[in-house]
Amino acid sequence: MRKTFDPFKTILSGCALALAMHSAAQAGGFKVIHYFAGGTGDGALPNEVLPRKNGSKTEFFLTTFSGGEKNEGTISLIGQNGNVTILHSFGHVDPYDGTYPAGSLALDRNPDGTQSVVGTTSEGGLPGYGTIFEIGLDGSLYARDYDFQGNQSGDGRGPMSGLAFDPKDHYFYGTTLAGGDSNDDGTVYKFGGFVHGYSYGVLGAYSWNSKNPYATPLVSADTGDVYVTGAEGGGYGLGGADAVDTSGNWRAVADFSGNGDGANPEGTMVEYNGYYYGTTAYGGSDGLGTIFIVSWNGAYRQTLYSFKGVCCGRSDGSFPIGGLVLKNGKFYGTTINGGSSSDLGTVFQFDPATGAETVLHAFTGTDGAHPYARVAFLGAKALYGTTNGGGHDDNGVLFKMTLK
Repeated sequence: MRKTFDPFKTILSGCALALAMHSAAQAGGFKVIHYFAGGTGDGALPNEVLPRKNGSKTEFFLTTFSGGEKNEGTISLIGQNGNVTILHSFGHVDPYDGTYPAGSLALDRNPDGTQSVVGTTSEGGLPGYGTIFEIGLDGSLYARDYDFQGNQSGDGRGPMSGLAFDPKDHYFYGTTLAGGDSNDDGTVYKFGGFVHGYSYGVLGAYSWNSKNPYATPLVSADTGDVYVTGAEGGGYGLGGADAVDTSGNWRAVADFSGNGDGANPEGTMVEYNGYYYGTTAYGGSDGLGTIFIVSWNGAYRQTLYSFKGVCCGRSDGSFPIGGLVLKNGKFYGTTINGGSSSDLGTVFQFDPATGAETVLHAFTGTDGAHPYARVAFLGAKALYGTTNGGGHDDNGVLFKMTLK
């Protein structure tokens, strides 16, 4: 079960023969770094992790959807030994503080040259439609940089995504799940951070093709356009992918129809060799999600892999919500279910050169369950991620995998 608000889900099911290669292998070096306990001294239901080197040590920044002093989420700093420091408990500062963060974090530059962490909350602020926040790496100087205004002036509400930084123009890009105009289908926006005086602007509303985005956008290194997915909408009502340029011009690049095709994309896409890759949460030959490829203009699209789950003696994953990351020519991601008879999710690898998908780890509950977020790399072989459940208190874990 998704532990964030999720009003737009369309669940597809089925059991059919798989058409792509699959193998299962537990990767060496799996380790739980932190078990989330919830309560006032810890967060619960962690989102995507931001790993960072601090001298010779590794530290991890992330938000949790709940836990903290008001049980409305936290910004947490976790050391490589698993010790957690709550940098901020949402809902604690003032009545209009942000609450319930759901997306990823990014780093911004401060006036004095130091860095801060920036992110979003899905609720809170004034008038309660979510916020963009920043905080120093040591927990100092917490600030709400922007309060989303809903449909007023074409603004969005309910940002479930984090922020993607474009090193070329030094803007951050994000999406809101709803708002934008009378259709209330969501927006793509850009945020300036310190370099651009904390400016904010909506690139456009999601009323043209797909709608209701969960994913952090992808800023294309080739075209400079912002690529986004929408969990719903499109010609079949099952979601799509779109691109928007910095002037706010939109174009459709994928339209999902379910069945053999994918359905309901919720994850962030990646760019590789001039093409764009992503996942759909559902659809495919078994209705359990897909990996797809699409060209910049949508003229070429193909389903590369259909997830098969654990039905009928199989050990694959199912429902890849978090999207993909690219490392050394291979893609890595998570599925919220599948992997073993426990059906608690996987970490997987996909090789676009061969079409082979490999389950690297199947969760069993004590080591975590139901990973919703994207994984993250630090270095060549260290992969980090979170789960929404499992662990000692069923509040999720932060884990590390060392790839061979």
